[in-house]
Amino acid sequence: MWLNEHALDIRCVRLRPYALEARVLLDVQQVIPLPEADAYIVQLKKKAEETREAKHVEVDFSKYVLTVDGNVQSHLTKRRLVFEVVKAALAKGFPPEQIASLVPPNKWISVDGEVTAEEFRDKASKLQAKLGGKYDLRRYFCDDGELFHIGARTYALSNQWSLNTISVVDEVIAQLPPGSLCYEKTTEAS
Repeated sequence: MWLNEHALDIRCVRLRPYALEARVLLDVQQVIPLPEADAYIVQLKKKAEETREAKHVEVDFSKYVLTVDGNVQSHLTKRRLVFEVVKAALAKGFPPEQIASLVPPNKWISVDGEVTAEEFRDKASKLQAKLGGKYDLRRYFCDDGELFHIGARTYALSNQWSLNTISVVDEVIAQLPPGSLCYEKTTEAS
């Protein structure tokens, strides 16, 4: 049965010989899996295959070109694209509170004061995450050149983006003056 669960079609049959006059007859009966269980086993195999397919995640290595006021940045990953769009939006006066309203709650964190990366990590490590627990700061752009200093706060953006990345980028761009930011997916192979 274990082998059958691992994509091997194994059957066990019982052979009973019978002597009938000068001939030998064989009575062949399938023992494993039971013939009555065939439909059930087929469904189990189908469900296991669907589960395997659902677990298979295709990684998207797409690259993007971002244009900000005529300046072109190319070969951007999705995570870098969202970072650069947020950076450009903040530089244009887009309020950090509005960024926080457009991104999921665990993607944008801030601490009091205009602090260095080391101070930011220290303060942020003491915060409770919006979804519970502590922030894993490896999942944020929080090096000195990546932090955003606005007013009396320092902000960090998540570097973990996947399915909703482009919708967040589109929402931020939609809030800015038309034509100031645009991006496109490149067709080059990674």
